Amino acid sequence: MGKLTQKEKKEINRLQSLFPGQIEVSVARAEEGGFVAEIITYPGCYTEGETFSELLFMVNDCLYTYFNVPEKYVSYMPEYLAPMSLAERLGIAPVRGILKSIPYEKVES
Repeated sequence: MGKLTQKEKKEINRLQSLFPGQIEVSVARAEEGGFVAEIITYPGCYTEGETFSELLFMVNDCLYTYFNVPEKYVSYMPEYLAPMSLAERLGIAPVRGILKSIPYEKVES
C-alpha cells in the first residue's frame, strides 16, 4: 500500500485498539487430523488448521474477521503467537483432549 492518508491512519489505529494484549485459546488435536482452536476470549470464535503453523495463522485470521478488518489493513494489525511451551507440548507425540487454556500474546507488526 502506498502512502496512507490521515483517515486511513486513524482507521488503522482504531482497528489496532480493538485487539487486547493477549487472548486465551484452547487447542486440541482434531480427530480427523490437524488442530482445532477455540478463542475463549471471544465466544463463538473457532478455527482449525492442518498444521500447528497453519492453526496460528488461522487464529489471527479468525480475529481479523471477528473485528471486520478490511484486507488492505491486515498487514498493519497485530499478530498473536502461541507460547513455545504449547508447541513443545504438542510436539509429535499424540495429544488427547483439550489442552489447558494458554494465553496468546499480541505482537505488533
